Amino acid sequence: MKDAALREALERIRDAMMAHPELVGGERRRLDTALMRSAPGALVSKGGAEGLSSIGMLPGRIPGRKEALGLVVKIEDGDAARRAGSVAVCAALGQLGVLDAAALAGLREFASPPILDPRGDRAGEVVATFAIT
Repeated sequence: MKDAALREALERIRDAMMAHPELVGGERRRLDTALMRSAPGALVSKGGAEGLSSIGMLPGRIPGRKEALGLVVKIEDGDAARRAGSVAVCAALGQLGVLDAAALAGLREFASPPILDPRGDRAGEVVATFAIT
């Protein structure tokens, strides 16, 4: 009985986060909010301190997988510039098939943020160079 009650409570929390992602991450350029909006009903996302991101993917939402899957990304230096973590998360979700090309295009500011020079001109972009095997 205790396990069933706990599961029900956790499912309620998950469902509330997915229904109102702006209450998780806010409205101002927040990865959690943008991810949950880009893949409605597919994932729940919550960032933490010092470059930590946790994503839960619901059962049946990953091509070729029936079970749920969790992903945690930790950026060693804390990701103070807020570039590496979002790029790594978007790249991993794209490689897993949770985010398609259209979703990734909509998340471009997170998936491939620009690098600006001191004048504010675009000098490059941050890209992921890893592959999930």
